[in-house]
Amino acid sequence: MPRAISAAAALLLVVSSTAALRGQPVPAAAEPATPKAPVPAAPPAKAAAEYDLRPRLSAGTQARYRVTLSSEQGVFLAAVPEGQGRQSSSMRMEVVVLIKVAEAKPGADARVDLVYQELKFRAEAAETKVEFDSARPDPVGPASPNGPQADPSSAELRKFLGSAVRLGVDPLGNLTNIEPPADLPPEVLAAAAGFLTPEVIRDAFSPIFSAQKPSGVAKLGETWTVSDSADGAPGPRLIISAEHALKTVSSNLATIDIVGTLSLDPTDDRGGKAELKESTHKGSIVWDLTAGLLRNSTRELRFRTSLDLQGFGVETHRSSSTKVERLD
Repeated sequence: MPRAISAAAALLLVVSSTAALRGQPVPAAAEPATPKAPVPAAPPAKAAAEYDLRPRLSAGTQARYRVTLSSEQGVFLAAVPEGQGRQSSSMRMEVVVLIKVAEAKPGADARVDLVYQELKFRAEAAETKVEFDSARPDPVGPASPNGPQADPSSAELRKFLGSAVRLGVDPLGNLTNIEPPADLPPEVLAAAAGFLTPEVIRDAFSPIFSAQKPSGVAKLGETWTVSDSADGAPGPRLIISAEHALKTVSSNLATIDIVGTLSLDPTDDRGGKAELKESTHKGSIVWDLTAGLLRNSTRELRFRTSLDLQGFGVETHRSSSTKVERLD
C-alpha cells in the first residue's frame, strides 16, 4: 500500500543531532555524506478480484434441491356487504427435485432435466382446505369436517412423481426453454398443471442456476440492481427494484444480500386511484463458486395496496417467501 511504504521509508531516515559535551572537545572532521539509495516506488495496487457467478454445467452433473414456497393473500372489497367482502387464502408447497445435466457445450444453452422426486402442499381458501404429501399415503375414510381434505387428484399426482421437465439454461443461468413431460397421460398432466406453469417453474427453480448478475461476474462489495414486476391483482401492478450486493466470499461460497423497493407500475392503465401503503422485499443468495450452482437462497416479499375504481375500492395485502437449499 503506497501510504504504508512511504511512512516506513520516512522512519528509516537518520537525523543527526549534537550532544551537549562538558569539555567541548574539538569535533572530528566531518565524514563526507554517503549518498542515500532512492526509495523504490510503491508497487501498483492489485485489481480487485472478480468472482464468477455463472453456472458451471457439464454433462452428467446432478444435484438435489428442496424448494419451499409459501404465500398468504387477503382482499377487502369495500362495496360488498359487511362480512362478504373479506377474502383470504394461503398456500405452502415443498418440492424436492433432482437436476440432471443432459447436454452442455461451451457458449451454448445446456439441456437440463428437472425430475420431481417429492411433493408436499397445503392450500386454504374460504372454508376449503386441501393437502397432499407424497411421503404419506392418502387418509382412508371421511375427513373431519374442519380438517384438510385429501387432494382429489392425489392418485394422478403420485404418477407424476419421477417425471422430468426439460429446461434450457443459457451461459448466464437464465431459463430459455421449458418443456413439460410429453409421455404422461392427459389426466396426470392436468393434475400437475399448477406445478408446470412457466411462472411457477421460473420462480421456484431459476435461482438454482443464476445468481442474478447480468454480466456473470462481480467484485467483492459490488452492487447491482435487478428489476422485476409483481401482479398485485386485484390491486395495482407493482415494480420491484432489488439491489444485490456481493458481501462476503469465504470457503468458495459467495454471499449476496438483496434489499428491494416496490413502486406502482406507471404503465398500469386500469385507471382509478392506486396507492402502495407498505412494502418489504429482502433476501440472500449463497453461491457455490466451485460447483457453479446455488447453495441456498431466501427471498421475502410483502406489500399492501389500495385501488379505487369509480368508487369501487379494493384493498389487498400479500406476503410470500421462497427458500431453496441444496441437499447433497
